[in-house]
Amino acid sequence: MIIALCGKTGAGKSRICEEMMNQGWIKIITYTTRPQRPGEINHLDYEFVSEEQFMDMVNRAEFAESFTYVTKEGVWKYGSRMDDYMERGNFVIVLTPAGIKRVKQMLPDEDIRSVMIDSEKLVRRIRLRKRGDDLLEVERRMKADDLDFADFKADYHYHNALFTSPKKLAKRIIKEVTNDKS
Repeated sequence: MIIALCGKTGAGKSRICEEMMNQGWIKIITYTTRPQRPGEINHLDYEFVSEEQFMDMVNRAEFAESFTYVTKEGVWKYGSRMDDYMERGNFVIVLTPAGIKRVKQMLPDEDIRSVMIDSEKLVRRIRLRKRGDDLLEVERRMKADDLDFADFKADYHYHNALFTSPKKLAKRIIKEVTNDKS
């Protein structure tokens, strides 16, 4: 089973993913050309690759999904490898709504369950500022999220308030999603 977490910027997807990993789930690591942030670990948070490496992977059709984002800080590419979805076990990945739709189209026989994590806009702003994100980039991403999530319907939906325990929320997600046989 693969649980694909999604949510607007600052909703807490990465923290919930970490907690799921602490409970034995294996993270499907996405590839990016984005610069590594302080505290991020290559091969754990992302596979940080050059533009040339990323494009070689695109040309070899290695990605199940990939997207390009024009940000205040540059053009960044993200993608997840097709082969990583073929493994057996309990996996978790953080994707965008478009990424989830694309992966489900590419791999219709895989058990991929989408989980939307939401939080109030003010809570998300607080988290992003605490993380040190640039204010203009935060605003750009929040506007983009409004468009990206406008028509998206996840299989499951969870609220992550300011004082919600990521560990408890991750346990709840695992329990409810894995027990649902639909």
